[in-house]
Amino acid sequence: MFFINQHIFNDANGTNLRVCYVSTLLKMVALADMTSALKSTHISKPISMKFTELSNFIKSKNAEIMHYDLPLEITKSDNQLVIEGRETWIKKRDEKFECIRSLIQPDFIESYLFGAGLFSEIEKLTNTKKHKSRGVYYAALNRYITFGCTINALLPFRLKNTGSNYLHNAEGQNIKRGKGGKDNEHCRSKTKGVTVEIKNQIFSMVRYAKKKNYKKIVLTKLFSDFQKNFETADVLRDGEVIAKILKPENDRISYDQFYYHFHALTSREDFLRLVHGDVSYEKDFAPKSGVARDGVVGPSYRYEVDSTILDLYVRYPYDTSHRYTMGRPILYVVVDVFSTCIVGFYLGFSGPNWAGASEALVNACMDKVAYCASINMTITEDQWPCSHIPVEIAMDNGTDYPLRANKNLIQSLVGIQAAIYLALYRGDAKAICERKFGIFNDQFVHYEPGSIFEETRREDVHPSNEAVWDLDALKRAIVEEIIFHNNNSDRLRLHNFDLSKNQVGLTPNAIYQYCIDREMNGGRKTTERDIKNIRWALLEELQATVDEKGVYLQGIYYDSDYIRENNWPARAAHNGRFKIFVRRSRSSTNYIWYRADSGEIITLHIKEDESERYAGQHWECALHRVEQYKQQQHELANQRVHAQVNKENFKDSERKIQAEILAQAPENTRKSAQPEVKDRARVQANISHLQIVSEINKCLTGGTQNKSIAKYKSNPDLDIDNEFYKS
Repeated sequence: MFFINQHIFNDANGTNLRVCYVSTLLKMVALADMTSALKSTHISKPISMKFTELSNFIKSKNAEIMHYDLPLEITKSDNQLVIEGRETWIKKRDEKFECIRSLIQPDFIESYLFGAGLFSEIEKLTNTKKHKSRGVYYAALNRYITFGCTINALLPFRLKNTGSNYLHNAEGQNIKRGKGGKDNEHCRSKTKGVTVEIKNQIFSMVRYAKKKNYKKIVLTKLFSDFQKNFETADVLRDGEVIAKILKPENDRISYDQFYYHFHALTSREDFLRLVHGDVSYEKDFAPKSGVARDGVVGPSYRYEVDSTILDLYVRYPYDTSHRYTMGRPILYVVVDVFSTCIVGFYLGFSGPNWAGASEALVNACMDKVAYCASINMTITEDQWPCSHIPVEIAMDNGTDYPLRANKNLIQSLVGIQAAIYLALYRGDAKAICERKFGIFNDQFVHYEPGSIFEETRREDVHPSNEAVWDLDALKRAIVEEIIFHNNNSDRLRLHNFDLSKNQVGLTPNAIYQYCIDREMNGGRKTTERDIKNIRWALLEELQATVDEKGVYLQGIYYDSDYIRENNWPARAAHNGRFKIFVRRSRSSTNYIWYRADSGEIITLHIKEDESERYAGQHWECALHRVEQYKQQQHELANQRVHAQVNKENFKDSERKIQAEILAQAPENTRKSAQPEVKDRARVQANISHLQIVSEINKCLTGGTQNKSIAKYKSNPDLDIDNEFYKS
């Protein structure tokens, strides 16, 4: 079976092709000439071949097949591109994407590559959009398909060696650029140019409007609030603020600048969410899909991902001094839409968000025998044979899974053709996953200690006090439930004529194993390289801080030979801390990963001398412990303040006693150093020695007192100083 990102090459005869699109239904592929694509400004249309033709072509060219690595810039998130100064790239990319947005649906792309073409559709665009040349649309569409059918394929990454793009000044007076001349001398408006700080202030107005809960969003009102918050100065009288006045024009920005940058910084989705609210956006504006099984060819064609909070409290295993609970975990389930097999899951306390969903997707693609062995279970491959990479994945749209960068990586690095977002509150669009949650809760969870129901009696103990299952044990129980479901559920309604004729079993597992060979030509079995790419593409991306101790991420320090060889700690110590992008798995705190500019993935391990106390734990548990330590440090700081006061009070009391004793002697009138200080010190030393010897003798002889000491105790009139001096 052919799949996206296969590299068909032979250096001897100049063959250098990449599979950039696959139609499973038509059994055809599109091939891009990468030698030309990486050098040319205008990329040619990929050539199309049938599966059989491509097989013969490979044999005739004596070509090899490997995985093709697209340019690194395609896999970068917008945050990374902005930090690298590629804001202009993003703008150019989005302009090109808007040109072809209506042309990138799978049916249009297949018509363009394998059918009658898109002449009429492009002709309509030339009449309605600003670009009147058909070549603009064909060039953008060819580039989009050639470099992975992802929006980042339209980045002008060939320009990466031509120098940095213009960046707004972050400090000092920034002269407004434009038709006003070099120093803006030809413009009536003398407002200042926009800096990074002002951009952040403009963007913060989105959060400000949400916080104020505006019923209607009007940009003039937002601009007025922006001026009130950021462009006013305090008028003081006797140290008190009596009024606020607007700053001079050369220390403000204009409404036109605010309007432009507000729209530049705020996506259409963000603006619609701001105007209509999140719920209304998901209901009225987010894309909606039809029936879940529509267009699904066979097993592993589309995986559906969803999550729910289990109705069960989980025991906290890291502190047995009391019967603690960690709360109710979130269960992520990945279901094969065609067969309804549960192909993967993840159980944790993250989300609902992309971090948990990504772990579930990795689990869906990996070998289940090996996974079960890692959690101390033994199964056979026939019990759970699902270890294939899907063609498409489907998940909730909106706030649960918002990471666009991961979508780019999924398409460009892994070769999954589409990430379909389903509208929230649409049970019919993800009904398969929804039913699985009902099965878990109704047949297993609700009968366990620590479970909850919608209605509880007032006299009952709260379920959080009855938690029995820890996280690892609950995972094993869920695996057993999944295997039971896959091998025992009745799926007669899914049988077609072919399944019926060949006496295929009624279970999801039977349908999956038969149709994966029959309909999907064996599917795309996951390889070790695939797992590496999937894991990287689906890992949660975070910003970490490099300081003199190492790489710091959410309270935990990490280290590696790479950061020491590149002198990161020294650089941070001398030049100040700096940020890097890392990726992590919520499953363990032991490692995080960093990708160097060369593309090499560096493993950073937990630093034992700084963070050994967090090693070998789930991130949820570690973060919980970090918060506990913060609370303990806060309490210790309060305790230290009280102890400091008690200490000072004790010293004041002792100082007062010593002052009273000293008051019995006449005051010193001498200004020079006192004489005979060393003699008095020798007397004190002798007394101390006698006291030590007395304690030793008392300990060894059972309390018999030294005669010399007894002599002075029985005759207090003897001058002990003279006796010492005589000796």
